[in-house]
Amino acid sequence: LTVKTTLILPVAPNWRNPPPLSRRASPRVLPGYTAPMSKERLPRDPRPRPDVRPAITEPPGLVLDFDGTVTDRDIGADVVRRFAAPGWEEGLRQHMRNEWPIAGLQRWEAGLLPSDRLDEMEAFALEIGRLRPGLKELLDYAAGNGVSVEIASAGFEFYVTAILEHEGLQHLTALVPRLEPDGTPGKGAAFRLTYPPGAVTCERIGLCKCERLWQLQREGRRAFLVGDGMSDYCAAEQADLVFARASLARYCEERAIPYVGFEDFTDVLAEVRRQTTA
Repeated sequence: LTVKTTLILPVAPNWRNPPPLSRRASPRVLPGYTAPMSKERLPRDPRPRPDVRPAITEPPGLVLDFDGTVTDRDIGADVVRRFAAPGWEEGLRQHMRNEWPIAGLQRWEAGLLPSDRLDEMEAFALEIGRLRPGLKELLDYAAGNGVSVEIASAGFEFYVTAILEHEGLQHLTALVPRLEPDGTPGKGAAFRLTYPPGAVTCERIGLCKCERLWQLQREGRRAFLVGDGMSDYCAAEQADLVFARASLARYCEERAIPYVGFEDFTDVLAEVRRQTTA
């Protein structure tokens, strides 16, 4: 599938009034995409943006998805397939029938993961987790140019934290749902899903990525979203600039949301550099 990027921003010399997106083809949708969410199944998010958005006075900020974006595969899905108790597939089927939102699927999967095998699950995640190329270079550029970067993910904190620490990125802010033991610890005990203190949540996605974008806008920044999947759909409606791959790219195409396609973070860095320099 070949998709196109649409011009959305006026040409200007700096990040206060940024240049337009380059018109270039983004990559095809990768294997594993099932079916696009229709406009009827996923209506536009009704939540308001900040009532009065401040003038842009700061460099932009980036909100990064983790599974399939920061990493080159969906670590959470692999962990569930490997360790969850029998029956986990039913939650996925309910979600794909649009009977459960992402937040409901998260709670279901958390309740089927064994709390007494957390070390095994973490080791498995470290074994299969690989960063998408170019991330560290993007973070270096961001640190030197006042660009804010954080991770907001629908994954699980234990493996996100483990992978970031393994890669020397423990300083990177990451807002991710947490797994807490549910009941008496022991063989077969499950988890319950919790969220970081102060995180805004919704019944649709769980951890609200829209709010992370709105916070950047309230700080006088343009809010850039980098993502690949369904947990990024509503946030794409709120971002000032979307970097998309896989099913998020298809969603943007269907909704006529301008976006920049990417395969790795060298693509993201090239556009961020262009947006922040004359």
